Amino acid sequence: MKLRPQQSRTTLQLNLPLLNIPTSVIPEEKRTELVLALVELLVEAAQPPIEQSREGGADEHETHR
Repeated sequence: MKLRPQQSRTTLQLNLPLLNIPTSVIPEEKRTELVLALVELLVEAAQPPIEQSREGGADEHETHR
């Protein structure tokens, strides 16, 4: 039985350059609209999940296809 020299393990690492894109100027009326949309999304995400029945939802039969 021959002993093999220990092979070094190499890992591939990709170093991607960061883009330095100048910031965009958003008009005030559009900024207000975006802020309101963001607040709405955050409020909806903070709501507790809707209780489902023990048998599952109406589309449960599609879950395990």
